[in-house]
Amino acid sequence: MPIAAVVNAEVNMPELVQAIDIVYAKAMKMAAKVRHVTVAFPLAAAALCVSRRDVFHQRWLSLLEYCIQRLKDKQFRRVSMDAILRMLWVYLFRYPESSNVVLRRIDSLSRIFFPATKLHAWP
Repeated sequence: MPIAAVVNAEVNMPELVQAIDIVYAKAMKMAAKVRHVTVAFPLAAAALCVSRRDVFHQRWLSLLEYCIQRLKDKQFRRVSMDAILRMLWVYLFRYPESSNVVLRRIDSLSRIFFPATKLHAWP
């Protein structure tokens, strides 16, 4: 996600903050309909990735859980995984938290994707 890697002070302009909030709200509304999921997840993830730090930390876990739920559907797996990886990149490199919190969250994600009871990775 090239734009998330380079934006910093520009995201704090009030007009841009409002625009990002509107785009994120519309994308989440679209994600409720199955036919719009393939467009809504990348749009919501992109809006969240360029949002302010506090907004990202408030909303990223809920979108992450929603994407994980959609991983079971084969038609939405690629889109969901792409959104998860984008948000994870922003969480690790753009808006890092303390190392203990990051380690806990990464550990919980690794348990989801690499369960100890199965012999193969999921998805």
